[in-house]
Amino acid sequence: MKAPVFESTRFRLIPFTKSESKIFHEINTDKFVRKFLWDNESITLSLAKEMLMRNERYFLDDKFGLWKIILNNTEIIGYAGLWYFFNEPQPQLIYVLLKDYTGKGYATEASKIIINYAFTKLQFQYLVAAIDEPNITSQKVAERLGMKFFRTKKINNNPLLFYRIDKINTR
Repeated sequence: MKAPVFESTRFRLIPFTKSESKIFHEINTDKFVRKFLWDNESITLSLAKEMLMRNERYFLDDKFGLWKIILNNTEIIGYAGLWYFFNEPQPQLIYVLLKDYTGKGYATEASKIIINYAFTKLQFQYLVAAIDEPNITSQKVAERLGMKFFRTKKINNNPLLFYRIDKINTR
């Protein structure tokens, strides 16, 4: 199976490739993005390249990874997908947008597509998203997706809120 591409009326979701490490690095070092995603640290270009190589392997082996969100076939505004974090047993839902594109429903819309794919094609029974406690905007996105808060866990001395949605609750 080839890595899936998704289209909505507003954007396309296309898997990131290792050749796009520069734009992936730019997104992840953006001050707004890194505040919660990277505990306000800048990642290196080397780490961005490593992540996208891993992304290609995930798509090849597991049929999931990170999809860039593209407006007007040219403008990359962020990404969404499924990624392994914190030694959890399965990948977590992740959604990332540059600041100018927040509050417009893109994260919710992209995440709905990813959730549907995870439940219908990958046969996941549930999905989890971990969100920094101060990140109220992402908490609201999770709630709009039908995810429910189920635990708090401290990781790197930061409280993370874990949200979950079960396949049975999306039918």
